[in-house]
Amino acid sequence: MRLKINRATRTWLILLASLFGIGVTAWLATNEKLVLGEEHILRLAYSLPEDLRLFFLVITLLGSIWILAIILPLLLIKERYDVALRLIISSSLIFIITAIAKEVIGRPRPGLLVDLLQRELLVQGYGYPSGHTALATVIALVIGAYLPRKRWFIVPLWIGLTALSRLYLGVHAPLDIIGGFCIGVLVATCVLLVIPPHKKMATIRVAKPKI
Repeated sequence: MRLKINRATRTWLILLASLFGIGVTAWLATNEKLVLGEEHILRLAYSLPEDLRLFFLVITLLGSIWILAIILPLLLIKERYDVALRLIISSSLIFIITAIAKEVIGRPRPGLLVDLLQRELLVQGYGYPSGHTALATVIALVIGAYLPRKRWFIVPLWIGLTALSRLYLGVHAPLDIIGGFCIGVLVATCVLLVIPPHKKMATIRVAKPKI
């Protein structure tokens, strides 16, 4: 017998699970050590061929402000102001939340915890949570809300590759990634809950003046 869960219940379960994930990872991150097999996972990702460095340096941009600088103008050109609004709100929340969390938790990046060199040289500051993973999660989930079901594979692919890039580049530990993902899920869910991607709203256009 298949258990059916309505949309409201599923939304609350997602919210509670993401809050729980943030709480647990933040608590573990305050230890300032790699825990629960983090080092093994980190070294596994880091051990991928050095030839992939350029590829992952490009992939990691999927969780940066630079991808927003590309997506938002395209949405405005296409007059998809509804999607652009949700991305602006959610990404702004991500920047604020991750910046505060980094200062409060104060977890060093992997290079200070194990003998790994960062492959992304311009990265500075604390490690937890991964802002790139959080932003990639928000972007993928907000845009995913408008995608047809057959194209929804883009969402986990977008998030997964960005997360892997942060491990491969040696700038984040697995706990940072999980924390960033949970923050991204929480923010995206809240934004889509408060401003739902209704079909009618998705077709809103700014009226053009008649000449």
